Amino acid sequence: MTSHRHRPRAIRHVRGPRWPAISAAIGISLLHTPVTAQLAESAAPAGVPAAQPSPDRAHPSDAESADAKPGRTLKDKGVYVSSSTTATGATIASGGLKKGVYGVFQHSFGTDLELDPLVGVPNAAVHLTVVKRYGESNNRAYHGSAYAGLAIAGPVKITRLTEFSIDVSLFDDKLRLLAGRAPSATEYGTSDLYCSFTAGICGHIAPYAWARNSNAGFWPLASWTARATLKPTRNTYLRIGLSEVNPAGYARAGFPWNGGWSTRDSVGAFIPVEAGYRTSFADDTHPRAFNIGAFLDTSPYDDPYFNTDGLSRTLFGGMPLRHKGRASVYAQAQQMIWRPDPASRRGTHLFGATLMSVYGIGQTKLHFLTGLVATGPFAARPNDSFALMAFTNIFDRRVRADYQASLIKTGQPGTAPRRETVIEANYSIGLSPGLQLRPFVQYIDNPDQIGFRPVVASNRHALILGAQFSVSLGDILGLPVFQRKR
Repeated sequence: MTSHRHRPRAIRHVRGPRWPAISAAIGISLLHTPVTAQLAESAAPAGVPAAQPSPDRAHPSDAESADAKPGRTLKDKGVYVSSSTTATGATIASGGLKKGVYGVFQHSFGTDLELDPLVGVPNAAVHLTVVKRYGESNNRAYHGSAYAGLAIAGPVKITRLTEFSIDVSLFDDKLRLLAGRAPSATEYGTSDLYCSFTAGICGHIAPYAWARNSNAGFWPLASWTARATLKPTRNTYLRIGLSEVNPAGYARAGFPWNGGWSTRDSVGAFIPVEAGYRTSFADDTHPRAFNIGAFLDTSPYDDPYFNTDGLSRTLFGGMPLRHKGRASVYAQAQQMIWRPDPASRRGTHLFGATLMSVYGIGQTKLHFLTGLVATGPFAARPNDSFALMAFTNIFDRRVRADYQASLIKTGQPGTAPRRETVIEANYSIGLSPGLQLRPFVQYIDNPDQIGFRPVVASNRHALILGAQFSVSLGDILGLPVFQRKR
């Protein structure tokens, strides 16, 4: 999954102060967007890793972004190509379930084709993205949290077709349509600010909260999906989507052969909707974004606690009780609060969000997120960024009851925690065009241990130290950047 993001993104420098864009993403994306794409008119899909633009200009001029002859030729033909790699390594410094050093890797390749210069179809584009992940896919085994960890891990080591879609803009851009194979939750409950972190919030308010309150697939998992966005004004929008729910896709590469595009294993529909307001540097000195949304998942799912006899499955075994249908609602806000120079995009953004399960049984009953991203925190280091965030999950009572049942079964003392809190601080260093290093520290209070059996009563915290290194070949070569409209 995403998501999130569910949100590839590039690391870009521009001429003048050569500012390498900060990788806002946990994998580098193939579709490049500004760090504040939630505030801008253009953005990469949510759940796709992303990076920040120069603080001095949102989008380089054509001469700057495609001054290399191959890049200019590609752009003139409506072809945009990108390739990137991200590697993240971490270790448990204190607490957790298992000590050791572990790492995850992501390679991505993508192309965007503008159909007007290619075949004469205006306001339309085709998107193709392929992603390869490998490394320690079960990195959560080290710290014991199903909601935290390194976001570009797994869930399986496979090369995926993450997107093969077409989008069109109609009626003077008042209506935007997308259809094809794509992550089902892309563009909902998202902000590119979230991709400034490695702890798994890239793409959505919390991809793991979304994934555990629905069966929707998240970046880089694709499904058959369609999306429509109405734009009543430049700064407002209403977006609604419809996707298949197909859990079997996790183990498939997602290509048309070997059943990758088959719907025979589809078990329901995922229907997200979101309405919002956002500004950009083009029309606001301090860009902001606000939205509310909801999603409905019609597919069946297992009860977190009861078996079909109405007893604890952990204590008494048996088949899980099955339910069908669940829904959550959410709200988000972000605001640029400090901008030292109106001619620069250096500054600080605050953000906050909440998600609540309102129908069925969502493992996350309540979710709260807050944080900040400071772009160019020092005048002498305009290419760097500092990011700090914290989120808290309050679990459904049946999730806590199952945790308690595991303690009872294994004879361990203690009480199931009601909530889990994850904190991350990082500093992204722009090394050169297309190269970025991000050291980070994460702290998990009360790791949830959902899916871990037996739970370990003594695992009450985990301190994680790590670093992420990102390489964007497109930025290194100066290839043109395709801007996706949101």
